[in-house]
Amino acid sequence: MTPAAQHPSRDELLAMAYVDDQLDPAAKAEFEGRLSREEALREEVTSLRRLDLIARTAAPPENIDIAWKEVDESASQTSIIGLGWIATILGSVGVAAIAIQSVAQARLPLWERASIACLVSGLTIFFLAIARRRWRTRHMDPYTSVKR
Repeated sequence: MTPAAQHPSRDELLAMAYVDDQLDPAAKAEFEGRLSREEALREEVTSLRRLDLIARTAAPPENIDIAWKEVDESASQTSIIGLGWIATILGSVGVAAIAIQSVAQARLPLWERASIACLVSGLTIFFLAIARRRWRTRHMDPYTSVKR
């Protein structure tokens, strides 16, 4: 946003009205068209949404929030979560190895083995595409800076 000594620009005022859902349908449609083309405008809207979320969560923490934080920061909880991740990863690798071995040893026709390979490859590609999309747009997610 512009420095405090200057008035907001027309785009900044439009972005504020858009975030507050105060644009009429025609103006909203026009603004959303511009959002799809203008990175700076998207960044402004993201910033305003982030401020809105922070303002709505500015209340002091509740007792349950304090208790959860204490539990989450304890050494025992950290160890339990770490062991859980290790067991999950090792188990996933083991199940994948069993599946690969079973398919390789099975007397399946080539088309069935190829079908299974395509399914696994496709699911892996989908997962990687979704993870890539999330990673590349994370900086625009207004919920990343909000705490319960």
